Amino acid sequence: MDIDGLWCFLNVWHRLCWCHFLSDRHNLRIPKLLLPTGNGPYFFKSTVLILGVWYFSLNGGLPIPPQGIEFFKQPHIWIVHIIIASIAAVVIVYVTTVWNNLTRHLLEKSEISFYQGVGLLSLAHDTETGSHLSRVSTYTRLLVDAHKPKLPGRYVGINSFDFSLASELHDIGKISIPASVLQKPGKLTSAEFDLVKSHTTIGAELIEQMIEKSDGLVISRLRLAQEIALSHHENWDGSGYPNGLALESIPFGGRVVAICDVYDALRSKRPYKSAYSHNEAVAIMDEETHKFDPEIYQTFKEIQDEFARVFDQIDDAAYE
Repeated sequence: MDIDGLWCFLNVWHRLCWCHFLSDRHNLRIPKLLLPTGNGPYFFKSTVLILGVWYFSLNGGLPIPPQGIEFFKQPHIWIVHIIIASIAAVVIVYVTTVWNNLTRHLLEKSEISFYQGVGLLSLAHDTETGSHLSRVSTYTRLLVDAHKPKLPGRYVGINSFDFSLASELHDIGKISIPASVLQKPGKLTSAEFDLVKSHTTIGAELIEQMIEKSDGLVISRLRLAQEIALSHHENWDGSGYPNGLALESIPFGGRVVAICDVYDALRSKRPYKSAYSHNEAVAIMDEETHKFDPEIYQTFKEIQDEFARVFDQIDDAAYE
């Protein structure tokens, strides 16, 4: 290869390095069809250089302008190069940003569908409808957002969307409880109640299997769902189940969903009871405050009208 051909090839290779520098500098996830990413670029660029030199040395060099290297030293040529490189950089940034946003949006939509679909399985043997899960999810988002400013520093960055989505799986363990127990119109026997209580531990075990086999799901969100499934029947005074946790040893998500779940259960018709009005439900909860985190319950009282509005807007008829 003559010196002019080698110089031209190195010039092109330099442009390739510059594109990868831009991708690294701006932390862009460039689609594989456009440019290699990760640790690949450096191996890729070196390979291109070595193979390029080898190929063009066998084939007599690159075709270059008649002026040779002097052609590239002209000021207006460098201005053109800069303009082209700038346009290329803008295109790369734009395309990768759009690609990343689209990918993120599709993954989020898929994950929402997954949580909602799996959550509905928990109702297979129960008299509840999908509206219960939808309302509890909405209550959870409202309560977390309203209570967030009151939380201590260790909860900085808490995301109400994560809690809302994770709450969809709070009763997933009920899929293992016979319909004859869940739909029983009368009082449960001690053995039957113990069976119902097991839905918390069974739910946590099921989600653990999801975590082990998950591919593409956000693990931290599944861990949150597992915490909620296991602890949403724990009481502030330690009288709940399955582990008799008390006070702040109960995970934050479990304390939030406990209030949301109880409110919706009181408002809804069950085989063993009729539905209560909003005021009746809140009055009953006021008599059982030993079950709830007092600070979160106070936040619930402050936004209770929003809970009532959600219950009226998401009714069972739409899910029957």
